[in-house]
Amino acid sequence: MSNQLLSPIKRLRCSCCGEDTFGRQWYNRDIGFGLCHSCADRIEQKENFEYMERCYGVKGVHYYVTVPYQEVSIEKSKGSP
Repeated sequence: MSNQLLSPIKRLRCSCCGEDTFGRQWYNRDIGFGLCHSCADRIEQKENFEYMERCYGVKGVHYYVTVPYQEVSIEKSKGSP
């Protein structure tokens, strides 16, 4: 887990609603996709901890990450101008 904390926080697209969000890539998500705060809140009301961790990673590490803007590594996806 500690090496995951060293991974850069990136701008991701929510795999549920398509909104932009920030987080770290989780191996079980397509590259560039994560989970936004709103969808995380909604899904957490229905699902248990094990499901959330298996599908979306660790809260606060892979999703539900809040950082000051200047600390975020914003990488353009391939094909972006």
